[in-house]
Amino acid sequence: MQKISYAELDSFIQEVDNAYLKSSDAAYRLFKNTEIEYPQFKSTNPLSDEFRNNIFDLYKQISGKSHYEVTTEESYLDVDEAVYNPYPYQTKSLERLALNHHLLAKLMSMINLPAGASILDMGCGWGTTSLELAQIGYEVTSLDINNYFCQLVRKRAQLLKIKNIDIVNDDFLWIEKANKKFDAVLFFECFHHCWEFERLLKNIHKVLNPKGKIYFAAEPITNIFPLPWTLRMDGESLFVIRKHGWMELGFRSDFFSELLNKTGWNGECVEEGFWEATSLYEDRIIFANKLLATSKNSTLVNNKLTISIPDNNDIILYGPYLTLAKGKYRIKLELDIPNQLINLLYIDIVSENCFSTLLKLRSIKSEEIKQGYINQELILKKSHKNIEIRLHYINKLNNTHNLFKTFLQKDITIDDCKQLTISLSALTVAFVRE
Repeated sequence: MQKISYAELDSFIQEVDNAYLKSSDAAYRLFKNTEIEYPQFKSTNPLSDEFRNNIFDLYKQISGKSHYEVTTEESYLDVDEAVYNPYPYQTKSLERLALNHHLLAKLMSMINLPAGASILDMGCGWGTTSLELAQIGYEVTSLDINNYFCQLVRKRAQLLKIKNIDIVNDDFLWIEKANKKFDAVLFFECFHHCWEFERLLKNIHKVLNPKGKIYFAAEPITNIFPLPWTLRMDGESLFVIRKHGWMELGFRSDFFSELLNKTGWNGECVEEGFWEATSLYEDRIIFANKLLATSKNSTLVNNKLTISIPDNNDIILYGPYLTLAKGKYRIKLELDIPNQLINLLYIDIVSENCFSTLLKLRSIKSEEIKQGYINQELILKKSHKNIEIRLHYINKLNNTHNLFKTFLQKDITIDDCKQLTISLSALTVAFVRE
């Protein structure tokens, strides 16, 4: 890896320009092998003004500009040429083509929306993502600050006779004045251009429908960065910052998770650079049919999960393998439990494939059985994956240690409990605002 100094930036730009005259692949080889050392800052609070000013000073040093405006992100494009030769085809690079299709396929595999759902494609660029989603029936709004890109997407849509697409020429913060709501907001290789990223995330709540999702795809979100968030110092980023003045940010995964949490989102990393987020403020209701797969001795009867009490001590309900951000939650299990099971049912909560205990095993109280639901508070000091809310059937009379006691209390032994069942309607997980 070639380490260059700030004084060598202009020479590097010239070297890349010359490489582009040969091929895109030649330029990208230079990008891969060039970087500037990341700086160290005294400020440790990544959302402080001091830290932000440090990053902006870095931008000024690399770009050679005294200020940044979002209009800087606009650059000239020959629209008529690009209609028939858009990215990645215009690179004439098999490597670029393969990478683009690979990343786009990952994004498409993440999207889980009903037919006809509405999608806001942020920073739509060349329009390929928007057009493919529109072609399969989604209602797409394509947003980009670059007027040339907007013209390009419009012309490509006309050629394909696509009518279910709206094109908006504006920056990301258009959402603050938008009068539309969407089922999903999509960032494909563009979130990292937003200097006002915290403000942007807070305002997405305004344009997202209930149960809507944000998808982040092919974004530089990785713990390889030495700073919580930073201007990226790799060769390609240095080139476009210096040559065009673009904003090229990168985020550590741990910081990005905290950022989503702070702005009201529950984020889940699907894989490095690919995230999805849902609103923290909406109750997550998992109905009985969704819990069938994570229960034992169970069937669905009248939209309720009926669980038969087993012969031996066992976990009778587990899952549903949730990802929850840091914060306080209220968990509610709606169920009908016969009185014979008082002192025989227990609850605990675990995560990370049972390696972390979030709630120690406790018995379900008689008053909870009588009222028909269990209320449990859960406080998470960090985000957790694969959270399981588990119900245990534990009859201590089953222990060989208590065989004699079992014999003496035959009127309340398991034999009388074999046919007993519990009935579960729903599990609700609610974030508690403080």
